Amino acid sequence: MGRPGFAWALPAAVFFALFAIVPLIMVAVLSFMTWDGLSSPQFVGMDNWSRLADDPVMLKSIWLTLLLTVLGVVIQTPLSIVLGVWAAGHQRNRAVLSVIYFIPLLLSATAVSVLWRALLDPNFGIPAEATWLFGDGNLFGEQATAIGVLAFVSTWQFTLFHTLIYQGAARAVPKCSTRQRRSTERAATASSSTSPCRSCATR
Repeated sequence: MGRPGFAWALPAAVFFALFAIVPLIMVAVLSFMTWDGLSSPQFVGMDNWSRLADDPVMLKSIWLTLLLTVLGVVIQTPLSIVLGVWAAGHQRNRAVLSVIYFIPLLLSATAVSVLWRALLDPNFGIPAEATWLFGDGNLFGEQATAIGVLAFVSTWQFTLFHTLIYQGAARAVPKCSTRQRRSTERAATASSSTSPCRSCATR
């Protein structure tokens, strides 16, 4: 059976173009205009970009974005690899635990924001009940703690997506490769030789 043709990818390509590529182009065009959302847009050339380049808040925003990106990669990548390999195994109750673990991946960004904003509320949330750990409970009052909260919440939600990728990669490893490696290790210990299985030998 051959590979699926382009027609199989056409619906996804059209959906991506309509809801990703086209809006991106429209935003790029609007960046050269002034628009209040009601009247017709007015072309202003590079005025918006000139003000953006002189805005000190922009540099701070870029720095915070890069910081959160680095934190996401450093924290989420190793967690995703470990959890993905585990989820690809055959442990007892693995399927049930995996379903429960992947539930946050189904939530929208708005739902996640509302959920954690309520949980971390300084008056009624977890910080109010654990003042010995969170102090006054205002985790969003300081830059360091606010960045930590954002890194934690993004890790809680998006690690699951990367876990799926590593889970699929772990399951794609042929079983004969694992058996061959184990046989080779036993052979090295017992000073004997083993031959690879047929499917691995043809790779």
